[in-house]
Amino acid sequence: MARRSLAAVGLLPWAAAIGSACTTDFGDLFLGAGGGAAASATTTSSATGGAAVCGDAKLSAGEQCEDGASAAGDGCAANCHFEGGAYDTCPTGVVLRLASKIQIADSTQNHASGVGMNCGQGVAATVVYQIVPKTSGDVTVSADLGAGSGYVEVRSSCSTSGDSFACKSAQPTFTFTHGVNAGEPFYVVLRGKNGSKIDFKLTLAY
Repeated sequence: MARRSLAAVGLLPWAAAIGSACTTDFGDLFLGAGGGAAASATTTSSATGGAAVCGDAKLSAGEQCEDGASAAGDGCAANCHFEGGAYDTCPTGVVLRLASKIQIADSTQNHASGVGMNCGQGVAATVVYQIVPKTSGDVTVSADLGAGSGYVEVRSSCSTSGDSFACKSAQPTFTFTHGVNAGEPFYVVLRGKNGSKIDFKLTLAY
């Protein structure tokens, strides 16, 4: 049986989550592709002026996900875009295997509004990620919605039928530490407030 939530919501600046070496403008990270359209594995990094390297554990402009690995098969492809299909419905098409740390720059733009949440009111585009931890331990989920406002939920199932470990308003940040068992998935759901779309940075790390 999985250990449940261990800590409550707090604040965590997005810059610390990305790392002091990255000076990319916050807005430049958001793709707004609405489903993870394919992109080149090598993109221009505004932080260095050179080429961004997928798999270097530094989330750069043009990367949708960064997990510090360059191999496919873990949900974040070799070009640092999501593997899988649509992730605004259940079951979700994005399954991310968490080995150490995953960073995501994404948007709810162009996504559907069919996935429910256990907090907040109104209907808005929603995205849901399945996270499969490699090892047991404490995973910190942190989100920064930039100039936006919305809701973030960590729960045991894609739908609202399971346990909700945390479901809070993010204005604009959310942080929650969740106890996990190896191989036992959990889900992270994000949605804008009052029908609005949100551009966000999401980090999951042991």
